[in-house]
Amino acid sequence: MTHYGNVAEAWVASYTGLPFDADNPLMLQAALMLIAHQYEAREAVTFASAYQLPFGVTDLLSGIKRQVVGYVPEVEASTNG
Repeated sequence: MTHYGNVAEAWVASYTGLPFDADNPLMLQAALMLIAHQYEAREAVTFASAYQLPFGVTDLLSGIKRQVVGYVPEVEASTNG
């Protein structure tokens, strides 16, 4: 079970772009949902079946996910009189 927890923590951190924080209830709930899903679906997987996340995981994390838009504002050069 420890492996499932480590994988879930890594996935949450990767998805949000933030370090996993067990004190954050949204991160913790998402990790627990992932652990339960991985444990329930632990049988062999075929190429015909696609992996799906448990319902609600991305919804829980969307509010704390870092948004990457690719826009970097230009820094204006300051003029020193």
